[in-house]
Amino acid sequence: MWGVRWGLAGSLALAAWCGPAYAEIDDEHLFGFTEGTDIGRKGDKEIELEAHGRFGKRWGSYSAVAPGVEGKFTILDDMRVSPAIGMAHHHVGGVPGLNDHNETGVDSFSFETKVRVIDRTRNPIGVTLGFTPSWARVDGTTGERVTSYGAEFLVSVDREIIADRLLTAFNLVYDPAATRSLVDRTWSHNSSLGISGAIAGRVIDGIFVGAEMRYVRAYDGLGLDRFSGHALFVGPTFYAKLSDAVWMAAVWNVQVAGRSNAEQATYDLANFERHEVAMRVGIAF
Repeated sequence: MWGVRWGLAGSLALAAWCGPAYAEIDDEHLFGFTEGTDIGRKGDKEIELEAHGRFGKRWGSYSAVAPGVEGKFTILDDMRVSPAIGMAHHHVGGVPGLNDHNETGVDSFSFETKVRVIDRTRNPIGVTLGFTPSWARVDGTTGERVTSYGAEFLVSVDREIIADRLLTAFNLVYDPAATRSLVDRTWSHNSSLGISGAIAGRVIDGIFVGAEMRYVRAYDGLGLDRFSGHALFVGPTFYAKLSDAVWMAAVWNVQVAGRSNAEQATYDLANFERHEVAMRVGIAF
């Protein structure tokens, strides 16, 4: 939870410092967890701070917070690379199937590459493809030490419904990972497939609010081999352009439906959590 508080405090401080000054909107983080297709112009550079939190299992106390920092460099007109480093904090207590755990540490390294295939400013829709290989040393669910290799494949599509006022986006995400336990040295393989859609509208200059819906399916095996559960999330989004150089965004998703093969009960709280939140701040330089 400290990571979310840190992100909120930092964002408010930046807002107070910068004051209201409005510029062209980059829609990449306009929609919450769903990503828009904008990647900036050639030569653009940005530092992004993020705190991503997941909270709530069926029993016990559970929280997983992942603060991180990412550098974004648009090296070509339609190509951007983004190295990132992340931390992880897990607090697990009394959750069946998980060991009690309370630890914070450096977690992951990743390198995102995005290629804009269709520019939304010159066409009816925008399309961007993303690929993000990653290495992690903390299991995302249990918080225990592992060696994990993953890769996220993203297809992002967006459209401006009303110029400068109302935008919508759609994402398709495939996320496989291979993980080796440092306790018993065994390997496990899993993957997920997610579909999301979101809409955001401008309420005043530089301020957008919206709503997002995400449906995610979890599988055992790298190739979506054996279905293990699914979940539907919905929630509000918020975006503010604080100045030409600074923006902030926030999102809260709640699992409203789902089912796990491991638990024949409402919601899938074996593969997912009940709540997901994120706070992001971007600073161009």
